[in-house]
Amino acid sequence: MKKIVRDDIIKLESYVAAEFKFKEELEIIKGCGGYFFLDQAKTLWADKGGEYFVKKMEDAKLLTKSNFGSFVYYRLSTSALKYLNLRDSEKDYSATPKSKLPGGSLSPYPSDKVLFSSVLLLEMQNYFGDHLTREGQIQNLKSVLLVDKQNEKNEIRDNIEKKKDTIQKIKLVNQFTEPPLVEINKQIKEIKEKIQELQKELKLKQEEASFFNKNKSELERITGEITSSEYFLSNLSTIKNNLKYFHLAEHEYHKNNLLLELDSIEKEEEYSRVEGQKIIDMFMKYRDSGKVVFTFDQPRKDNPKALNLVVYVLSVRFPSNYLGLINNAIKLIRKSSLNIYVENILVVFGSVFSNDKNILETDMLKSLKQIGYTGRSERMHYVFDKMQRYFEGASSEISYIKKRDLESYQMLSEKLSRE
Repeated sequence: MKKIVRDDIIKLESYVAAEFKFKEELEIIKGCGGYFFLDQAKTLWADKGGEYFVKKMEDAKLLTKSNFGSFVYYRLSTSALKYLNLRDSEKDYSATPKSKLPGGSLSPYPSDKVLFSSVLLLEMQNYFGDHLTREGQIQNLKSVLLVDKQNEKNEIRDNIEKKKDTIQKIKLVNQFTEPPLVEINKQIKEIKEKIQELQKELKLKQEEASFFNKNKSELERITGEITSSEYFLSNLSTIKNNLKYFHLAEHEYHKNNLLLELDSIEKEEEYSRVEGQKIIDMFMKYRDSGKVVFTFDQPRKDNPKALNLVVYVLSVRFPSNYLGLINNAIKLIRKSSLNIYVENILVVFGSVFSNDKNILETDMLKSLKQIGYTGRSERMHYVFDKMQRYFEGASSEISYIKKRDLESYQMLSEKLSRE
């Protein structure tokens, strides 16, 4: 497959490295938030060299290194973001200085919420798959909420074109058939009328002949004329039956039905794009604000309306609002006119601290009952113990940490020391 090198957006060597060596990893990092710890990468990409692999991305100007206490973490560089955001653009940026190109940047001093959400997402993505990245989540939601019947539409359009072609051929054939057919029908009608008149005349002559015992020659003449007319009528009927003439009504009816079916599908798709996009937009807000990732799974092929709602909750401290977001998500689906419903709920809870699990277990069922959800629900809990040590890096010596975040870190450190 032919590859295009976009040296108009970033330096040539960086683009080549991004496109041919690190594309998949860069997309995953960006999809999870853009930040990760070096120690974390050593495990995630151990088969590719771990720290050496990360160092190669840094050398290619695709990652930027920073310190969090005694730990090293990385973020996507502006070059990496320009590559990811502009690589598919059809615009040529050769005339624009690379420093002035759009593409975004990540803060070198992220808040605890931003940093640890990105780190947790990357860990969970490694467990559960690419649907936890931003693009992966959007794709998952679209595949369920947005009706896509492209194959069905293509088949209908093919049938419509075939039907139109048939109708055109019929019109062409009928164009040459109709004039002689009209003339033959006219003659058939005239001959039938003539035969009826001759038969009436013959009957009258037969009555006269029986009464007067005469008109024998006249009877023979009329009978011969009837026989000749019937023979001519038979020949005309044979010619008529052999003329290729087709009735258009049935074909036009089928074509119109196909057009109505196509229009109905297109309206269904358009409606799903509007209503489904509302849910997608709201779910992405939940991701950004509450660090709760909603995805769908269809448990049964025989009932595409039934959905499993799979919820991934990211927690550095126990998130007090995640239950409310789940309630809101179910309400949103219920209010939708997409004719879908939640059959089961699976909450996958990823946290740093193990005692969050108890709060999850006690609050989950109570919260769902409050909104009248009676379906099956399950909880899964993953504790990423190794991340607890990152909190030891928070201290008053780190000048960029906000006061409220520093207090949170200190509280968590004290909490850990008591366990």
